[in-house]
Amino acid sequence: MAVESKNKINHISAYSSVRPNTPSSSASLSKMTPVIVPKKRDLSFLCTPEFNRAVSDRCRALFNMNLKEKFISPNMTVSDFHKRVEGISKISAYIAKDSVLSSLGIEYNDIVEALKFSSKHNIPIDYNFDSRINALENLSSMGANPQNNKIFKKIGQELLKGIIVYNEDNVSVFDELSLENMRKLMRSRTLAPVRKKMDSDLIISFLKSKDSSVIVKENIEKLEAILKNQEYSFLKDCPSLKPSLLLYGGDLNKFMSKVKEIHSSLGKNQKLLFSLNPETNVVFIKSRNIYEGGLETAVSQRYDKAFNLVAEERSISGLNSAGKKTLNAYIMDKTGHAEYNIRQIYDKVHKSWILTDWIKRIKNQQGKVVETEVLQLSNVAGVYNIKKIDANRKIQTLSSAVKNNKGTIIEKKLVSPLGDRTFYKFFKSSDGKREQFSYVIKDKDGKVLASKESLFRRLSSSLALSVVNGEKYKIEYFKDEIHIFDEKNAQKTVLDLRKLVAKGQKSHLGLLKKLSAPELIAVSKNAKYLDSIKEKDSYYLIGADEIACSANRFVFEHELGHAKDSAVESFQSVINDGKKSVLEMKRKFTSDIKLQKIFKAEKNRFMKAYPLKIRHIAGYFVNENINSPLIKGLSEAVAEINAIINSPYPPKWIMGRGHLLQENFPRTIAYLLKKYKL
Repeated sequence: MAVESKNKINHISAYSSVRPNTPSSSASLSKMTPVIVPKKRDLSFLCTPEFNRAVSDRCRALFNMNLKEKFISPNMTVSDFHKRVEGISKISAYIAKDSVLSSLGIEYNDIVEALKFSSKHNIPIDYNFDSRINALENLSSMGANPQNNKIFKKIGQELLKGIIVYNEDNVSVFDELSLENMRKLMRSRTLAPVRKKMDSDLIISFLKSKDSSVIVKENIEKLEAILKNQEYSFLKDCPSLKPSLLLYGGDLNKFMSKVKEIHSSLGKNQKLLFSLNPETNVVFIKSRNIYEGGLETAVSQRYDKAFNLVAEERSISGLNSAGKKTLNAYIMDKTGHAEYNIRQIYDKVHKSWILTDWIKRIKNQQGKVVETEVLQLSNVAGVYNIKKIDANRKIQTLSSAVKNNKGTIIEKKLVSPLGDRTFYKFFKSSDGKREQFSYVIKDKDGKVLASKESLFRRLSSSLALSVVNGEKYKIEYFKDEIHIFDEKNAQKTVLDLRKLVAKGQKSHLGLLKKLSAPELIAVSKNAKYLDSIKEKDSYYLIGADEIACSANRFVFEHELGHAKDSAVESFQSVINDGKKSVLEMKRKFTSDIKLQKIFKAEKNRFMKAYPLKIRHIAGYFVNENINSPLIKGLSEAVAEINAIINSPYPPKWIMGRGHLLQENFPRTIAYLLKKYKL
């Protein structure tokens, strides 16, 4: 019924209009017959009337559980949810009847988990059996071929789950040469060390990689010959012997010969590591010395496809006098004609390396130093003091932060690789009653790309004034509510703290009183619940609109950035990381094609401007140390930019990544400021 379809999933009583005689209270639930869950491989059960009754019972149980577990999106209707259950039961029945597919051992609970996943995020998946029949038939046909027996055992279940959850037909895009490559890899005893490191996702990505199938074929033959050679026996137990070697587009024999050469020169305490980037064919070879007491030295070398040395890093790590783990590194980056001396200290609590200082020297073609940059911690936690010295010893301050009896003052004049300039000024009075900042981004010719000005004044314990880009707001604080008055538009927004903030979370109440009016309005629009959690584990839960974080303002603004970005409630397919297709929420900011192009261009410039060690610091945004689609990196960048703009400084453990983002992605920031008023 049309009326029923408007009832949201969290209104349990609405379920009675779909299934008239089912209990809706937890008391009734405790009296009902236990849900029948078939054992593994007992899929014939899925074809019976008992199964349909079990589905109905489980559906009812899921509704009741949702009151506490919140795994169903509040935006999904009861009838939509029930259609999903019925669709999944039909798919399950087909699997049960097919001898090849049923051998994979998909359980009833696997099916329910797929249902819960799509329901939690309100992903518009059509569980129509007819739309999956071709994919199911293709998978069954592949599994029935004796030549694919070993491959099917490895990836069959993953492929079947992909059909159930995402309606993926991966088998239809498998390349025949790639299949033959995988058959050979599965048969070869010599390549067993490589095969053991291939999970189902990686095998599927290899089978879909038509463009690299010829390279993989050649490298399988080369690597098999190398591993049969006794001179390379050390490779069999080497952790660096990974499947990515099969994708190498350079000379694999030359690469392995270099590895053997370095291995033969290793001392007693030295270990060898090597890796490559299949996209760029850049090779990394690293030797480590490990001594008693935890002291470690390492030499890392990076070669291009033609085996020219493009970068070298020498580092030493150990415990300082205070018992903290430190790392000092010297980096020579030939492509950027730069040298770095970097120091980092390890934060045990957040399990992160903190960049404490660096000296960067830029050289000309003749090897003469033409510019030196010195970065150090300031006496304001979360902000660096940075100075640049030119060849004539002229000093320019790029970033400074001081705290004195007047208050906290931060000034930045940052320059991106393209020449864009960021001008940032922040002041906070010593009594905390006045906070003011100015943020201006200009291109190299002086044209203003975007700007923002903000003033926050606490007039009393119950009243504050907020002015953002000339627009005035009055904020009133009550015991259980915060009222925000937009003077220009004569609008009032009310935050109900009883509903918003978890009981007893006084720190979050204090946090809300530090926010500007537009940020409080953003909270009212995008967050329904604030909870406390460890700083490192902070998150924003899509669908439930829940922010769980510490009381740190920067961390909160980061999660609020995710909430703002997730305001559009629909889903789309996104380009994946080569493993499997994913459904990603169509987001307000990160689904903007123009923003994606701007971010990608700045990301490429950043990657060329800095050596790997520096790029890893900002890996959260440029996917240097996370495995995800581009939009994931952009999503995190957008959230961090929201924090950078609306909070003066980050906690110490993430200050390095924040600085690199602010300095090197000004056009991404300007676009968000100008179009979306972050």
